[in-house]
Amino acid sequence: MRNSEKIDRKSKSKFDETSPGRFLEQKNQEHEKFRKDWQNKVSRNLTRLLLVDFWNRKKQRMRNSEKIDRKSKSKFDETSPGRFLEQKNQEHEKVGNF
Repeated sequence: MRNSEKIDRKSKSKFDETSPGRFLEQKNQEHEKFRKDWQNKVSRNLTRLLLVDFWNRKKQRMRNSEKIDRKSKSKFDETSPGRFLEQKNQEHEKVGNF
């Protein structure tokens, strides 16, 4: 006879209250939640690092193109809208369609 039977009370252990399958299912759910949280955190950090790296490389390319004294061929070449309109106006004046 076990001590708990002598005293007539149930054990408070979670191993006694749940079957092994139920216990494993709970552990799997906890692990899956932890994995998803960790994956989201890693994904956000990786995205941030990639963006920072992208912009640093872009700035370096722009600096290099200025040193060579030529325009950047990047599709992200920054042309202000005002400068673009000035170029268009000059083209129209040349043709006479202002």
